[in-house]
Amino acid sequence: RKGHQPFHQVTRQSDHRESFRSVRKTLRTCCPNSFSIWVLKCVCRAFQTDKTRVATLLLCRDLSGLFYPFLDVRTAHHPTSHEDSSDAYERVTRYYVSQLAYLARRLAEMPEGDTTVLDNSCLMFLSNMWSGSRHDSGKLPVLLVGGLGGTLATGRVLDYTGRGDEGRKLCGMYLSLMKRLGVPAERFGDAAAPLAGL
Repeated sequence: RKGHQPFHQVTRQSDHRESFRSVRKTLRTCCPNSFSIWVLKCVCRAFQTDKTRVATLLLCRDLSGLFYPFLDVRTAHHPTSHEDSSDAYERVTRYYVSQLAYLARRLAEMPEGDTTVLDNSCLMFLSNMWSGSRHDSGKLPVLLVGGLGGTLATGRVLDYTGRGDEGRKLCGMYLSLMKRLGVPAERFGDAAAPLAGL
């Protein structure tokens, strides 16, 4: 997250306490995704109040045995991911993308100066596999949402599959984002250069 206002300029602390009380009420509902919504609301408030600038959410690990009866999916997450062209897996994927959409919408509704909290943030959504049925991680879809304080162009689809291994390193993308955040890193993982064109 980039660009912030001091806490006292955002809103009163009592407003945030009331907001967290409403989050706790969400947990008491019987909604199957109430925990993830609660976590996403906490991330929103933490960003808005500048309590943190980084949040990592692992909504489901790849070997998860999590079930989705509220999506009418009869098998656990891991075996469902091996049927990645099935309707069941599409429902699971749509559920997780809806969580990202919820987070982005909430951040977009939070004013921050002349922009929004989302405009000053970068949400990254990715998986560790392209295809679960083939265990193929040769290409990974990555979704970035938010403008990162005007340093990240939005509304684009970038295809790096034809650039060879050196020209499409995931660590190069991380290095690009780190530089936009002001982190003075020359290398990250196996990348010695930022990802071109990001």
